[in-house]
This record gives sequence, C-alpha cells and structure tokens, in this order.
Amino acid sequence: MERDDGDDRESALRYREAVAWVLQQPTDGSPVLLVVDSKGGGSTSGNEAVNRRFLQRQSFLYQWMRDVLHCPVEDGTFAQRTQVVHVAGTSGKGSVCHILEQCLCAKVETERQRTRQPCTRGEGGVGVFVSPHLHTARERIRVDGQLLSKHEFVDTVDFIKNKLEGWPAAGWLNFFDKYFLVAITTFVQRKVRYAVIETGIGGRYDTTNFLPMVAASVITYIGFDHQDALGATVEEIAWHKAGIVKPGCPVFTTVAMQQQHQQQSILAVVQSEASHKLPESAPLTAITQLDERAAALIRLEGDYQAENASLAMAVIHYLITTDQQQYPQQQQQQQQQNSEHQQQVLTACYNALQYVRHPGRFEVF
Repeated sequence: MERDDGDDRESALRYREAVAWVLQQPTDGSPVLLVVDSKGGGSTSGNEAVNRRFLQRQSFLYQWMRDVLHCPVEDGTFAQRTQVVHVAGTSGKGSVCHILEQCLCAKVETERQRTRQPCTRGEGGVGVFVSPHLHTARERIRVDGQLLSKHEFVDTVDFIKNKLEGWPAAGWLNFFDKYFLVAITTFVQRKVRYAVIETGIGGRYDTTNFLPMVAASVITYIGFDHQDALGATVEEIAWHKAGIVKPGCPVFTTVAMQQQHQQQSILAVVQSEASHKLPESAPLTAITQLDERAAALIRLEGDYQAENASLAMAVIHYLITTDQQQYPQQQQQQQQQNSEHQQQVLTACYNALQYVRHPGRFEVF
C-alpha cells in the first residue's frame, strides 16, 4: 500500500479514490481477459469476440482523441505532434522502454540546450507507459523521467471520469484500459514529443495498438507467455506480438538473435507481417549482432541487457537520422553543423545508458 507521505486528509482520500477507480473491474460484467482459440493459427475468424472487443476499444480511443482531447489520430494530427515508439515482446520490453526513455530524455535535453528552449511541464518531452507497477500505481506513467504527482494523477482521473459520463465505455473499460487512458490523456495534455508505449498482453488486440501509424514498432525476445490468451506455439504468440507492425512504419527486432531452434520460425512470422502490410510494407531491421558501445555502457544486470540496449540504440539512431532528413534542402554549412549536432545528440544518448534503472529487475539493494 502506498503511503500518504504527509498529504492532508482530503488529498489522500481523493488520491485513494482515484486509484480505486482505475483498478475497478468493468461494471457491465465484461471479462478482463478473453481467451484466444489457438487452433485458429492466427486467424481472426476464430477469435471474433477478441477482434470485436479490440475494435470496440479502438473506436472508443479514436473518438476520445478526436472529441475530448481534440487531437485526432485518423488524419495524422497526433502523429505529427508526438512520435510513438510501440514496444511488444515476451521479455525485455520493459527494459527496452526504460532504456529508450533515458536516451530520449538525453536527446531532448541536448537539443534544448542547443536551442536554449525552456522546458514547460513536459511540453516537447518524453512520455512513457509501462506495466506492471511495483511500489505505486503512478509508476506506469512518467513524463521526462518523473512520475505524475498525486495531484496531477487525481486531476487527470477526475477529468476522465467527468468526460466519460454517459459513454457506454464507462461500463466496459477494465483497469488496463483506464491506466492507458490516463497515460494517453496526459501525453496529449502535456504535448510530449515522444511517447514510449509498452503493450500489455500480446500486441495485435492490445488496447495500446489503436494508432494507425507510429514512429517505430519494436519487438523484443519472443517466447512462451500468456498461452491461454495468445496461443500454444511460439509462432502463434509471435503472430500476436507482430500485430503492432504498421504499414510503412519501421520495425526493429532482436528475434534473429534468439536460440537457433526458435529463431527462423519466429523471424519468419515477423517478416511476413512486415512485408504483407497494405498499402505499404513496413521496413524491417532485424538486429543480428550487439552494438558493442551500448553493451559496454549499459549497467542493468543480466547479459541479455546488451541485446536490449542494442535494440534501443538502433531505434535511437533511426530517430536521430530522420530528424536530419526533415531538412534536405539546407545549405552545406548548415548541414555540417547539423551533422555535428547529430553526433552530440548520439553521444548524449549513449552516455545516458549508464544511468538506466529498472526497479524490480535484478535490482541490487
């Protein structure tokens, strides 16, 4: 139980009520988790209830972004404002999210120093949505490396509750849906530049998978997990994880570095998903070797963290490069200055690796 830490009685009560509302199960009797028919082999026809539930959530979030937050996703408004990195996988996705967060914060701060742009309550910063939480309910949502204050968490929950009055979704939203709703509402209100979003279970039918476009999709190690919901084989599970791939949006994965007996079949699933996206295939980067610089700097315990750091830095390299490509007509001198700045940003991101912490993951006390 989280301590009140000296809050006055009314503030402590409002915070506990906000957390209780988020954790409350659906009031219409909807199940929190729907079981997938693994015999469908990745066929949505065998999972009509799951697909229907996903489409219900996607439609709700589209409406929420458009009518409540005035930041629609269908026309690219949200994508232009916030670059989303969507992360799925069986293991390693939480670590990759923490690594990306630290590096992107370093990127943003280095760019702010160059332009001498002041920081205003997370505007232009980095938002992160991860799960589960360990010490406090607010751990799932951070902006610029900081948890939401209790005051902001309560205000955001109250805002959502008030706006949901009369909406059918108020009855079927589960605790994960509501956590994500708090996160995406915070990110829009704070006008974050980057949002690192970790999937809950699977990916294809996950609540977080509602966006039509992202800056990058990231797939970490894939193995056996949630087999009752995702399927009995690693290929079926991989099909769910690869469901976060978006047409024309780059994909980064380390599944090619898995054990040989799993590597080819899992990679084939991801490759198939990326190549068959319509109207445009998704460019796939399959990491096959460690980034030695990243491996040397990461301080998280476990040899596998070198793979996670290498994956995260591949995404960082891409984001920095795309920043440069936005200005192809610049004069040569300006391009050279930008190239030098690009190297400064990249160095800052690498240096940030040594400060990454992931509470509860081989944490030393």
